[in-house]
Amino acid sequence: MQIPKAVLFDLDETLSDRSAAIADYVGRLTERFGAQFTCREPEFVHRAFQAADGNGYRDKAEAFELFVRAVGWRNPPSADEYLSIWKSTIPECTRPMKRLLDMLGYFRQAGVPLGLITNGSSAVQNGKIERLGIRPYFRAILISGEVGIKKPDERIFQMALEALGAEPQEAWFIGDHPLNDVCGAKACGLQAVWLKGEHIWDGALPYSPDYTVSGLHELVDLHRMLEKRIG
Repeated sequence: MQIPKAVLFDLDETLSDRSAAIADYVGRLTERFGAQFTCREPEFVHRAFQAADGNGYRDKAEAFELFVRAVGWRNPPSADEYLSIWKSTIPECTRPMKRLLDMLGYFRQAGVPLGLITNGSSAVQNGKIERLGIRPYFRAILISGEVGIKKPDERIFQMALEALGAEPQEAWFIGDHPLNDVCGAKACGLQAVWLKGEHIWDGALPYSPDYTVSGLHELVDLHRMLEKRIG
């Protein structure tokens, strides 16, 4: 690893604690509609939603259909109505990862420009960013629903690098998803840091992370270690 001239981040399950957000969302959904569920036991409902959601990588309409069947939802809203509920509610449920603002503040004070690349719709992802209060820390924010390109497409990483004025080998990318984040970044030539979480690493993937962390505070430790090494 080299000291970065720019640092790029994923959003969900990297800067935001998506697992906590989903728990809050399911609680709100149950409070509103739970009387219509055939299976109402809270842990079962939560597990059913997690299975249907696929860690956020399943189409929301398909996930809704799977969840409806799993809990025996009588007279559910239409798919369009449900998607409206999702888009208006999930940003309100957004929670920060531990030490998020401390970490961002460290890099800002160190003079390292920051960027954010996230897959998702403009309204939902912008809502999460506002809820976290992190927009002022970033010089570049790219949302796939706005730019028409999704990770792991190398072009979205390149767009962010150009906005930050950095070459790929000069930058870090931090994310939790092995394919979309780590492999996408590595294919573009960035130094990739994997934030271990919900995903299990697939040894068949064409790339490996340059560094692995279990929490955001470890990025500060890594940066300080590299500074001392060259100092």
